Amino acid sequence: MSADLDRETLTNAITETLVAVPGVLAVWEAGSAAFDRLDEYSDLDIGVLAEPNVNEQIWARVMELFEQLGGLELSWHEPNPVFKGLDKNTFRFRRASRWLQLDLGIFTHPARELYNQPERHGRHRILYDPQGLLTPPPWDEQAHTLALRRALHHEILRFAVYHDFFKKELLREHTIDAFRMYTAFCVHPVASVLGMLFRPERWDYGLRYLHDDLPAEFAEKVERLCFVESPERLEERAAEAHALFWWGVQQLADKGIEPLHEESSDIRPGELGQEIVNTSRR
Repeated sequence: MSADLDRETLTNAITETLVAVPGVLAVWEAGSAAFDRLDEYSDLDIGVLAEPNVNEQIWARVMELFEQLGGLELSWHEPNPVFKGLDKNTFRFRRASRWLQLDLGIFTHPARELYNQPERHGRHRILYDPQGLLTPPPWDEQAHTLALRRALHHEILRFAVYHDFFKKELLREHTIDAFRMYTAFCVHPVASVLGMLFRPERWDYGLRYLHDDLPAEFAEKVERLCFVESPERLEERAAEAHALFWWGVQQLADKGIEPLHEESSDIRPGELGQEIVNTSRR
């Protein structure tokens, strides 16, 4: 069957169907659209805010719509979505391109969090919101910085504890475990610290969007860390990660962003992570 179901047609049809369901309060598009990053490979992320006990009606109505649109190739109810409180299904359509699949998620009103702060989640495209329920909450810069500093504390200690664990797996000749350790405890901490430095509002996005959010030089450095030709090159790449991690920590300190323990004691790294000194909060 030809892929003649395009993004605009699918979005309009879903919106029309959703707003006709009693109890649906708001509909919006998130994902790539919120960050102005849409391209031919983008999927469709639709959020719904609904009154309690409406979800089953919503799913029944959209399934009827999907049959009218030519049917589905795939339907998956995600048991543990990233966004808490979300009832989410993913759909792939017979008449759409492979990449134009739909992530449709329902929040029950009043939801504790709609994940619509522009600073973290981009500017959602509002499709239906007659009551103004999708007005973003105010951004609390102070609270976010505090959370970042506490996270930095744990990133530093996690890195200090685990960054060289891949070596013992190499000694055991467990190369798969070595790659896993290297990725988890060398590459991802570097992405976190560089995120704190260059995109502090979304520092915890991991490897996602790094090419867009980091200066090209640093995106290329992370990319180099991600692609290791063989186990024999792990130590070389880990040394690069080590230097880049502590460089990032020092750059944060130079900007006044220092790690903070939950018990209000600072943890200040020494030169390039050669030592970690616990100090009292100033």
